[in-house]
Amino acid sequence: IIRGGTSGLTVANRLAASPGVSVAVVEGGRFYEFDNGNISQIPALDVEYSSPSPASIQPLIDWGIVTEPQELWSKLFGLPTATHTSHVIAWKPADVCVRGSSGSYQDWADRVGDQSYTFSNILPFFRESPQFSSPNYSKRGPGSEVVYDARAFDAGGGPLHVSYSNFYKPISSFIKKAFLQLGMQNIAGLNGGKLIGFSEFTLTIDPQAGTRSSSETSFLQESLSSSTLQVYHESIAQKIIFSEEKTATGVKVVTAGTEYTLSAIKEVILAPGVVFMATSTLPRSCGH
Repeated sequence: IIRGGTSGLTVANRLAASPGVSVAVVEGGRFYEFDNGNISQIPALDVEYSSPSPASIQPLIDWGIVTEPQELWSKLFGLPTATHTSHVIAWKPADVCVRGSSGSYQDWADRVGDQSYTFSNILPFFRESPQFSSPNYSKRGPGSEVVYDARAFDAGGGPLHVSYSNFYKPISSFIKKAFLQLGMQNIAGLNGGKLIGFSEFTLTIDPQAGTRSSSETSFLQESLSSSTLQVYHESIAQKIIFSEEKTATGVKVVTAGTEYTLSAIKEVILAPGVVFMATSTLPRSCGH
């Protein structure tokens, strides 16, 4: 699997759980706990290094990709925009966990002519990933009740923590009243396919430890402790090797200046993310 981001580590976790399957992840970055310390783990610090300004780029955890000047943004701030593409294993700057709407997935299914992409068909896979924790009202205090649909999650779900904040701002109750007076509906969470209305969003936070939960702390750490999954970090995938039958048989990798080949018995999975997938050369798309 080329690149250890959100999708790459989720797929790696599920493949590694199969008996007799060996999985390797090639990732250009390192573990964010070492390169960014508490800033990547404490929920309240998720705003650090997340500004659209290129000045907010942290080179140890960010590839530093900057867009071409955007007309409106330039008028407001006179700067290009940073895309904040992760340069570490599965780090993300925000903690909010929200799924798309049923209508958006239906549109996707209609456009590609495949109804397996509808929200109802994808929901079982969504439910496999998170370990959902209901609101802790003993910590949140009175008046902090949340309307949510527990059916959006699976009681025996995966390792990714999804929860509601243990800190409830007093102003929130007044915001709710204002929304209701405006005629907005208090919907049952933002993970059931309906987004028209208002609701408190869930967070990818471990409610017991109070730390951020990512695909690295959940999917990867689970696999490292329970399978033979191998991570090649600080490594760049230079080339996918194909046979004469045009079948991918391996990946040429460079680690610390040393070039070697990882052979693929079954398949090579390219999971570089939305930004790198659009680039033209393989090393660029693999996180170089």
